[in-house]
Amino acid sequence: MSVDAVLAQIGARFEDAESRAYLRTHGRRYRILLGLVGQVVTPGARILDVGPGYQTEAIRKLWPAATVDTIGFLDPRLEPARDGERHYEYDLAQAVDEATWPRAEPYDVIVFAEVIEHLHVGPGRVLALLASLLRPGGTLLVQTPNAAALSRRFWLLAGRNPFEPIRDDLHQAGHFREYTARELERLVRDAGLQPVRTRLDNYFRTGSVKNRLLVELSGAFPPGLRQGITLVARR
Repeated sequence: MSVDAVLAQIGARFEDAESRAYLRTHGRRYRILLGLVGQVVTPGARILDVGPGYQTEAIRKLWPAATVDTIGFLDPRLEPARDGERHYEYDLAQAVDEATWPRAEPYDVIVFAEVIEHLHVGPGRVLALLASLLRPGGTLLVQTPNAAALSRRFWLLAGRNPFEPIRDDLHQAGHFREYTARELERLVRDAGLQPVRTRLDNYFRTGSVKNRLLVELSGAFPPGLRQGITLVARR
């Protein structure tokens, strides 16, 4: 089954307007992420998805022979884990205390997509936790919005805060801190991992005129002005 077919299947299952809008906006991001998973996954691989979401279901459908565990807050809307898979209900803010770190057999691939910007603690200990769960030679895939994107700069020039207010919902509080590509690479290195590839893409497509204009404009400038960061690192 192709990535597009799997994303369409997931979109058909989630009928609420919010889910469909999110999948539409993030469709290109998912294609990039899942394409990278496909480059590193092997038959029988162990995968850990941090912050289970739509991508969890996609990974399970695309690589049914892999074991896909999850960690973070469980989304009850998602299909249940398959036999032999488990979920670690864990607040990543607890990672500041190493004594709380879950122990598990090492993973071949860890997916850390659109999560780091939601942390209300320093991300260093969270990345150190993930590094401890990664086998030697294993791959960490990180995705996060680019704090230096052209859209952020545009709203600042207009005198508006480009970052959304923090919400009261503990599980969906919003973005506490966004990062630049260089910051993300430094954080990954400090956790004992080696960045091997960093790419910046315009992959958030809301369909609005403003979004389309900013995407087209930033595409004509250096990559550092693009919307999102995808980083590949290895232990």
